[in-house]
Amino acid sequence: MKKIFYLLVLFIFASGSGLFVSAANVYAQNIQFSTSHYCYKHYNIHNISNINAQTNNY
Repeated sequence: MKKIFYLLVLFIFASGSGLFVSAANVYAQNIQFSTSHYCYKHYNIHNISNINAQTNNY
């Protein structure tokens, strides 16, 4: 039951975090750490796949 709850929270966060992604992009550009840049790219891949999954549902 807890796993389902965490997945739901993660999905809600991922679906409503377009603003967060753009903020992370600015953050990664301002601070030239390769780690933050990698984290942003990795997160963005997941976010794009989430958006694709949502558009396919409609």
